[in-house]
Amino acid sequence: MVGVTFVKRQNQAARRKAIADKKKAHAKYIQDTLKKWDASGTGALNFEELRSFLTDSTVEKIRPGDDEVKWVQSMANFTKAGLAKDRGGDAASVLEASVLPEDFTLAVQAWMSYVDSREEIDAMFKKFDKDHSAYLDKPQLAELLTALNGGEAVPDGEVDWVLSTSDTLGNGVITPPELMKALSLWYARAEDSDAKLPTIEPPNKQMTTTSVIKVVPSKKANQSSRRKEIVEKKKKHKQFIKDTLDKWDKSGTGALSFEELQNWLSDISAGERATDDEVHWVQVMSQKEKVMKGTFKNSDQLFDSSVLPEDFVAAVEVWMAYKDSKEEIEAMFAKYDTDGSDSLDRTQLKSLLKDLNDGVDPEDAEVDWVFTNADQLGNGAITKPELKKALGLWYARDDSDMAAAPAGGDPV
Repeated sequence: MVGVTFVKRQNQAARRKAIADKKKAHAKYIQDTLKKWDASGTGALNFEELRSFLTDSTVEKIRPGDDEVKWVQSMANFTKAGLAKDRGGDAASVLEASVLPEDFTLAVQAWMSYVDSREEIDAMFKKFDKDHSAYLDKPQLAELLTALNGGEAVPDGEVDWVLSTSDTLGNGVITPPELMKALSLWYARAEDSDAKLPTIEPPNKQMTTTSVIKVVPSKKANQSSRRKEIVEKKKKHKQFIKDTLDKWDKSGTGALSFEELQNWLSDISAGERATDDEVHWVQVMSQKEKVMKGTFKNSDQLFDSSVLPEDFVAAVEVWMAYKDSKEEIEAMFAKYDTDGSDSLDRTQLKSLLKDLNDGVDPEDAEVDWVFTNADQLGNGAITKPELKKALGLWYARDDSDMAAAPAGGDPV
C-alpha cells in the first residue's frame, strides 16, 4: 500500500466531512458578503464597496483611506496580476480591479493584519516620514532600516530590494500598509525567524482584529539583544554565501548557473544526482517572488537564468523539504508512472487521486484543478517534486478555489 503523507486513511471520512462543512460555510460567507455589500450587483466588490466592507470588518469600524483600499485590492489581486503580466496583460489594471468572491477572505486578512499593526507603523512614520508626505522614499526607508540594524548602515542593494519588493502599489515609495511587508522582508532577509516583523497569524473564526499580528519592535526590553542577534545572523548569512560561491561558482559570475546549481544540490544530497526536472523546480521555487513580479518573460528565460546569492537559502530549504518526502513520492511514482516517463500525465494523476479517494473517481474538474495548479514547471505533466504540491492541493481543495482556477500552475 502506498503511504499517504497528508492524511491517515482512517481519518479520511472525517476529513471529507470537515471539508464539506468548510465549503458550505465559505459559500454562505460569500453569499452574505455579496448580499450586504455588492450594491452594484456585479458579483464582486468595487473600490467603494470594498471600503465599506473593510470598515464593517473591524470592531472599531475603522474606515480605510484611498491608499489603504488600493493596497488591500493589490494584495487580494496580486496572484492574478502576476499571471496577467506573465501573459503580456496589464498587471496594473488587475491590481486595481474589483475584488472577486474567492479573494474576500484574503482581503479581510490583509486589512486586519494592517489595522492591528497600525499603532507601531504610525510611530515609525512619525519618526522617519520627515516631510510628512504619508509615504517613505528610499532615503527615509534606508534611515529606518539602519535604525533597526543597530545603527549599522544598510547596503544600498538591500534597501533597493526591500523597496522594490514591498512596493505593492508600484508607485516607487512605501505607504503605511506597505511598510508592514517592508519590515517583514527586512527581518526575513536577516534570517531571524524570531525577529520577523510582522509575524502574521491565521485569523480567528470571528475575523476580529485581535492577535492577528505581533509587532516585535514595541518590546523595548528585547530590542538591543535582538539587534545583536540579527547582526550575527547576517554575518553568518554572508559567510554562507561566500562559502557557496567559493565552492560551486566555477564560472565566477557571482551566481549559480543550471549546472552549478545541479552540482550543489547533488552534493548536499549525499551525492544523489539531482535530475534536470528537480533543478528546474528548485529554480522556480527559490525565485517565486521574482516569478510573481514578472521578472521572467517565460519559463525558458527562468530556466536559463542563474540563481543569485539572495535566493541560496530558499533553494536549500525547498530542496531539503522535497528530499524529506522523496521516499513516499518515489513509491507513488513506482505505482502510477506506468510508462516510466518520470512524470504523471492527467490520466495517471487521476488514477492516483482515485486511490486516495477510496476508489471513487474524482470529478474531471477536480483533476484539472489539481493538475494545472501543481504543474509549476508548466510542461503539462506532474514531475516528482510537483507531486507533493498536487497531494496538498487535493486534500485542501475547495469548490470556490476550483471555480477560480487559473489556466496554469505558478506563473512562470
